[in-house]
Amino acid sequence: RLDDGPPEKRREAMLSWFAQAEGVLGGLGRLLEQVSQHHIELGGVDCNSLVEYDRQHTIQETLLERIITAQVEVAEASYFVLAAASATHARIGDDLDWPVALSDDWRLAASLMAALLRRDPREAQARCAEFVEALEDVPLLYVPLSRGGKPREIVAARLRQRMLQNLLIMLPRLGLLDSARDLIETARRLEREHPVGAGAVTEFDDLFEVGYEAMAEAVIAAVESWQVPDANLRETTIVALLNRLTQPVSRIWIDHSRTLRLSVLEKVADDKAWSQLVKFIRRYGGDLFTQQFLNLGNVRAIQHQGVERWIERATLDPDYAGRLKLLDDLEQGLSPRRVVKLLSLILEAISENYAEYRDYNATTTQSDRGELLYMLLDFL
Repeated sequence: RLDDGPPEKRREAMLSWFAQAEGVLGGLGRLLEQVSQHHIELGGVDCNSLVEYDRQHTIQETLLERIITAQVEVAEASYFVLAAASATHARIGDDLDWPVALSDDWRLAASLMAALLRRDPREAQARCAEFVEALEDVPLLYVPLSRGGKPREIVAARLRQRMLQNLLIMLPRLGLLDSARDLIETARRLEREHPVGAGAVTEFDDLFEVGYEAMAEAVIAAVESWQVPDANLRETTIVALLNRLTQPVSRIWIDHSRTLRLSVLEKVADDKAWSQLVKFIRRYGGDLFTQQFLNLGNVRAIQHQGVERWIERATLDPDYAGRLKLLDDLEQGLSPRRVVKLLSLILEAISENYAEYRDYNATTTQSDRGELLYMLLDFL
């Protein structure tokens, strides 16, 4: 058993584990690069070709997601091993030679976790301030694969989020509630100050839940350790302390919730934008928004290649020539920019609410008429 040996042996074993994990990460990184660089040929613009393209693209994305998840899991394990090795070094009065390839935020997070593992609140508080400073220049958000996000950037952002969650679990256990709250506030601020592009994914909801739950558990455990004989007094004390804890933290959540976009249709919330969308659907939806066109695979394939590119290819396709009023009007001078904007919004609304679209098809008579699609969007 590892904990039966001398500190030097434990340190040596943990560093060998870290080296092994680094080797696995290197292999996963090469695999990620190979899969992400695989090019899927785009066939015709007919629905069957687009559905087949979407099938292959979905397989590629699924494989990339699994590789990304594996990378994050292995990196998290190596991070804990390195933190444990650092904690062992400090116990025997030695300094750990950090691997050169580690980024500042990675190294400082491991140092902070090492202090937490040693149960040294003073050092942990100092390390936490250094870690927060290192986060100032790195993104916590990421653009998902479905929107063209880069796999390596997704891995880095998810690993930082995982680091933050682990630290938020550990900090309150040493009584560092202020440091935990500051870390939550820092994460929210950095997401706002470092946007990474349209459609970026935030994991602040999970971060907030993990941090608040850990702080609440620490408060409850502290009160119960006082061994107050009066149960009513103990419960009253817990409620009062949780109330004091919740008030400043709830302000962070309220500020965050005001920045969230729940639906793409929020872009047409005002009457003018909505009337333009309805007018567009009424004019062009009859021959465009058929059930075949709004098949999920077809919709996703158009989104992936881009609406603008799909329009260009459809204009040159003889099967579409003279069949779509939208293409005819584009040839007569209709603004392509406006068409791309409105059609992109409609397709995104359908794809993010596809379960509701299926119900709409199954339960309403107007679902066969594409020019009435705005009724579903109005409901959404």
